[in-house]
Amino acid sequence: MTEDRVALLRAPAARAAARVALNLLDAAHAAEQRVRERTDNEALHDFRVALRRMRSTLRGFRAYLDQAIPKKVRTDLRDLARATTAGRDAEVLATWARDLETQVPPAKRAGLPWLHARLAARRDRVYEELRRDVVPGFGNLERRLRKALAIAAKRAPDGPSYGSVLATLISEHAAVFEQELAALRSATDDVPAHSARITAKRLRYLLEPVVELEPRAGPVVARVKALQTLLGELRDLQLAGAELADAAAAAAAERARGQHERALATDPPPGRT
Repeated sequence: MTEDRVALLRAPAARAAARVALNLLDAAHAAEQRVRERTDNEALHDFRVALRRMRSTLRGFRAYLDQAIPKKVRTDLRDLARATTAGRDAEVLATWARDLETQVPPAKRAGLPWLHARLAARRDRVYEELRRDVVPGFGNLERRLRKALAIAAKRAPDGPSYGSVLATLISEHAAVFEQELAALRSATDDVPAHSARITAKRLRYLLEPVVELEPRAGPVVARVKALQTLLGELRDLQLAGAELADAAAAAAAERARGQHERALATDPPPGRT
């Protein structure tokens, strides 16, 4: 495995990046099959992560793969990856509401079963829409992308090595990440927090392939992942805050409708006694 990675780092950037993307495409294909078969609950998560990693590779090495990957294929891959985000958010909120029931004193749990049921129903609805409307579109995209990547992996022109380009990308992402963290002043800084989380994710994806070759990379990946997790938890709390506001409004509306319906059921129509 180590020899394979050394050869990968020394290969021309375009060919090596295409091979990496093909491996991620294989992972997405395997997860997509599991989604279709409904064999486990992690299939959609794994599908989304494989798509995200593949997009990160194609974006990072765009200067070397731009001519190999048609613009329409890139756009379709972007749209497909974005379409899976709603499923991730719905899953996170449903899990948060479920866990909240164990953290709140019993006397204050009155509305939590309703909230959990509301969010779980949304998660199930979003996942069903993904299985029905989004995932089936992957097959055609996969064929087009696989063909383009296979050609690039074999015929892309020589150029700088994958390792040298990867080192440059890591340095650039690390500098951007440092700036974004410096701009993050409080938990209410939504935009800087979101940008920093995305950059941390991309930086980790760039670093992970070299962990086996460079022992010092392991602790760096662990630190970046820990920061990414913290930033992800901050985003999830921001989502939860917005959801609580929406849920409170919905609950108030339901209560008002219920009171109105009960009033209609008990009061006689005007003009009657």
